[in-house]
Amino acid sequence: MKRTISMLLAVMMLLSLCACGHEHTWTEASCTEPKTCARCGAAEGEALGHVFGDTVTLKEPSCTETGIEKSTCTRCGETVEQDIPMKEHQPSDWIITEAPTIEKEGKRIKQCLVCGKELESESFEMDPAQYEKEYKKQCKTISYTELQRNPGTYKNEYIKVSGAVFQIISEAESSMYYSIYFIKSGSSLYLIKVDNYGSGRRILEGDRITVWGRVGDLYTYQTVRRDNNTVPTIVVEFYS
Repeated sequence: MKRTISMLLAVMMLLSLCACGHEHTWTEASCTEPKTCARCGAAEGEALGHVFGDTVTLKEPSCTETGIEKSTCTRCGETVEQDIPMKEHQPSDWIITEAPTIEKEGKRIKQCLVCGKELESESFEMDPAQYEKEYKKQCKTISYTELQRNPGTYKNEYIKVSGAVFQIISEAESSMYYSIYFIKSGSSLYLIKVDNYGSGRRILEGDRITVWGRVGDLYTYQTVRRDNNTVPTIVVEFYS
């Protein structure tokens, strides 16, 4: 037992000596270096590591750039700079950049309230009530004589006509078809095509209605007297 202890003490003595046989001269460990012998450079243990105090912001972050902050070690005085993550964009409400019309969709965007970057965009239509209002505003009265004389000029123009249902030509049996009627406005006769399938409201002969729609091609039919008669057609969007 005594021999074993003596051997251990001898080993410890050897470990405490430099290669030249002198005892190590240790310098204390620092933040970045472990305990080191000034004679031979031998190291023992580990570096202490930095102890950083409060951080100081050098540059505030924004939604387009990172910020910068600085920390100083309270032990050795070394400073370290690091990035501060960018802030998130602050989205606005929807901003209409192109108003919708009855002909096409509009466009609206959301952008950052801080930097103005476009964050989101979408196409959108008018709501049904607004669409109906704007559609009807486009419709106008067109001379019956002009429609007869210059059908090509007025094709697809918006038109408004009021009159009485003169005759039911056909009623749609599926959503793929129009219901077709003659209406008489004064002495003028029109053929109207109405997409009223499944609407729950039937149009009957004698009903007085107002239609808003677009001018179609001329329609020629044979009368009971076997004469040919040509009348303007209207593809109806709204009626009341």
